[in-house]
Amino acid sequence: MIDRSSLRHAARELMRRRFRSLLSTLGVMFGVMAIVATLAVAEGAKRDMLDALRQIGANTVVLRPANMTAEQQIAVSERQSTGLTLGDLTRIRNGFEGAEAVAGLRGVRATVEGLADPGSVEVVAATASLKEALGLDTAMGRFLVDSDVEYRRQVVVLGADAARQLNWRGVVGAGIRVGDRVYRVVGVLRDRPRIGRLPSALSVRDYNRAVIVPIGADPPADPFIVNAATAGRLSEVVIRVLPQEPVGPAAEAIRQLILRNHNATHDFMTILPRALIEQEQASRRLLNGTLAAFAAVLLLIGGIGISNIMLANVTERTREIGIRRAIGASERDISLEFISEAVLLTFAGGVLGTLFGIVAAIILASLGGWRVAITPWSIMAALGMAALVGILAGYHPARAAARLNPVEALRHS
Repeated sequence: MIDRSSLRHAARELMRRRFRSLLSTLGVMFGVMAIVATLAVAEGAKRDMLDALRQIGANTVVLRPANMTAEQQIAVSERQSTGLTLGDLTRIRNGFEGAEAVAGLRGVRATVEGLADPGSVEVVAATASLKEALGLDTAMGRFLVDSDVEYRRQVVVLGADAARQLNWRGVVGAGIRVGDRVYRVVGVLRDRPRIGRLPSALSVRDYNRAVIVPIGADPPADPFIVNAATAGRLSEVVIRVLPQEPVGPAAEAIRQLILRNHNATHDFMTILPRALIEQEQASRRLLNGTLAAFAAVLLLIGGIGISNIMLANVTERTREIGIRRAIGASERDISLEFISEAVLLTFAGGVLGTLFGIVAAIILASLGGWRVAITPWSIMAALGMAALVGILAGYHPARAAARLNPVEALRHS
């Protein structure tokens, strides 16, 4: 067990060789820095995935229009498929018994009056069932109801960020202009957790920035031209499957149902958010494992460097070791002193590496748009690994110092 006396003596010896001690810690510092930054990014990505899964729902199936080439679009038009429409919602409700909620929505290209930055919000036309399908909750007022959609009422529900940006216009009862129409605010959504980078196929919509109007009451992109063929089209269908239903087979049943009604035309894609998130987590685990192995190699190299420095110290201090042995110091005392020096070196490198790792993680977050999460256990793990490397690095030099013959050591010049 390392005692205080050994640590004090070790600290004095290291301070006598400040520059050498600083150089010795660099390898450990870079290794710990890499470990802390890697764990912070990995934990941030994990939390993003869990937040996304909570917001979308583990038992959710999403349908979106397929990305098609010009030739594929011609083939679709020949089969007279109109893409995802409101009619598909009715077919899913009637033809698939495992659906808890079925909602449709589409993005609307319209500006909202009263915003400093028009691009800071997203106008969405949706059915009233979107609330149940995505678990949306209102902080004030109410969400859309079926009669709003049926009678195409010009009412609007605002996301938390959108309401804040609209100031006095963003309260229940106020009127706001969306495109060429004026809508009455009937509700404001509760603030939802922000989500960082996700798989492109998932692309979770940020409902904090949403301006939601009843589908059918949304302003057309061009108020003078309303295309009847595309008026009922949807950019997304969200199906919340009953908890007891397996999501995979449910998604396949829904896909087959829509295919039959689209004349066997693959003009849509089926997305299982849970499966995509699990795939993304698996790939991130592989990447994080590679980065962690690289960090461990850096830490090992730092430990080897410290071991070499400690062996050099043993050689330089051979006569001192002989004198200490002659006045009564035991092999254990000598051994503990050198192990203490190695542990202090690696611990100092670990502390510096932790600080620089936190800074590196913050820089990565700001430059790459990643979410980082620095947890106490990750810092403890990094410092613990540094201390372990110190003990291993100091073991051989300490053993060599303790086993020096006192008489031969005193003769060393």
